Amino acid sequence: MLLSRNTPEELIGKLGYLAGLNPSAKPRTLKSLLKEFDWKRVPKENIFVPAGLFF
Repeated sequence: MLLSRNTPEELIGKLGYLAGLNPSAKPRTLKSLLKEFDWKRVPKENIFVPAGLFF
């Protein structure tokens, strides 16, 4: 369902944003996020999805 409304890059950008890896929810490729990956940036507390981020 999410992919029918979002491109893969849009979905990866939003998930990367929620995980603290993308400074905004703008579309990103998986390869571009992996280049900057650092476990220190991943939140250790619960992640809450802001209303309207996916729909």
